[in-house]
Order: sequence, then structure tokens, then C-alpha cells
Amino acid sequence: MTPSYFMVLLNVISLFTEGFGVFNLGIVIMGFVPGFTEEIMFRGLIIPNTLRIFNTKGGIYAALFISAGLFGLAHATNVLAGADPGTTAFQVFYTFGFGVICGAALIRTGNMWGSIICHGLMDMFAMMSTSALEQGAVQTQAFE
Repeated sequence: MTPSYFMVLLNVISLFTEGFGVFNLGIVIMGFVPGFTEEIMFRGLIIPNTLRIFNTKGGIYAALFISAGLFGLAHATNVLAGADPGTTAFQVFYTFGFGVICGAALIRTGNMWGSIICHGLMDMFAMMSTSALEQGAVQTQAFE
């Protein structure tokens, strides 16, 4: 990504967060770093190597489900960090589904950048919403 595209991205993000006071470069970086590294590891390394091992007609499905399964299970370790077990179980479920979608996109297009950007944005917006809740920018009955 060239610097001009990066600045456009930062400006667009700041438009959405202007009234909340939660935008900072740390949230952007901490949103994109896990997305980038997880996509490289679970899609960029596991899928091609699994496709080499399972060089059969069902190898694509094996690669998708092994990669997505490991991706989901990696998020199960959040329980060890004190996360709620029910919330973590839900996270394992949806990260498995997200892993299947990103893996299928990689196999279909041969390009990982779409899933890297999507994963990074998803993590970044999750961090921004958490930060907004902590600062009181969003008020609901659930948080009173």
C-alpha cells in the first residue's frame, strides 16, 4: 500500500470516529497486525501445504477445514486470558466460518490481500468499538 492510499484510509477512518475521540494510530496498528499475521499463518502457510499433502479431489475441502479449524481453535485460548467461556465458544464458531470464507477466497483468487485487509479492518473496528464503549461514547441499557 503506497503512502497516499494509507493516508486516504486513515482519513476515512477518522471521519467515522471524529465524534468519539477514540481514533489513534495505535488502534489502527493493533487492528491490522493480528489480521495480517493470522492470515499469513492460517491461510498463507497452512492451506498451500495442506493442498500439497492432500493432493486429491477432496484436498481443497481438507485444506479449508483444517485451516479454519486451527484458526478457530487458536481463538479458544482466550479462555486462558480470562475471557468468558460462552463468548469464547461463539468466537471459535464465527472464526471458523470466517476462516472458511477467507480460505475459499484465497483458493479461488490466489491472492491473500483481500482477506488480510478484511481481517485487519474487522479487528480494527472491533478495537475501536471497545475503546468507544470504555470511554462512554456509546450508551446503552446493557452498559448502565
